[in-house]
Amino acid sequence: MVIYKIKLAAAGKGIVEQNREFCDWYARLNAGDDPAGAAAVRPAVGQPGHCPARATARQIELTLVSKKGDSAHQTVIRSEHQLVQPLSRADLERLATAQQNMQAFKLVSFEEYRKRD
Repeated sequence: MVIYKIKLAAAGKGIVEQNREFCDWYARLNAGDDPAGAAAVRPAVGQPGHCPARATARQIELTLVSKKGDSAHQTVIRSEHQLVQPLSRADLERLATAQQNMQAFKLVSFEEYRKRD
């Protein structure tokens, strides 16, 4: 059994949309690992009608329950998220370095990226 618990934090529309785009792409990269998990979290975040206000995930907790015979084992994994605005000078410098490095990287398709040796 898999149980997700999500704590939300209110955020402005622009932040929610940027965060949602990042999360969607990140989920695609990891879809081979847990497509059901990405699908479970996505509706709860950033959509009117699913939460009282536009929001981003502040904390996501995943509980995995495995049963063998009469005994059960739980594994809890938690991630905490903090959106910081505006970006710090160090963050902006890292982004500039990444943009420079992208010119040296080989462009690969998504399918090629997902191949594993």
